[in-house]
Amino acid sequence: MRAVKILVVLMGVAIVVGLTVVAVTIFSRSARLGGETPAEGAVGDRSAPEGFGTARVAVPAGAEIGEATSDGRHLVVRLRLPDGTVRFQVVDLVTGQALGRVEFAPEGP
Repeated sequence: MRAVKILVVLMGVAIVVGLTVVAVTIFSRSARLGGETPAEGAVGDRSAPEGFGTARVAVPAGAEIGEATSDGRHLVVRLRLPDGTVRFQVVDLVTGQALGRVEFAPEGP
């Protein structure tokens, strides 16, 4: 009977240690993913946003601007170029700078 009690206590300790390891792992990984500190005026920042003024992002002549979507920090704009290529332009909403683009061009015959 004494051996069963010892076994139950050891299993209880193992469960507590295991749950602690899982909790610490989840916390450390989530802290690493959100490790960036928001820039002043960024979404989630409680200080008064100052903005970046007017940002000019180059769009090719003849391009049609489609829909735009935002995740709070980045703006993604869909463009249809005159040659049929679809371009997604990514803009940082904190700085107003164009970060990059992805183009999908129609395949030739």
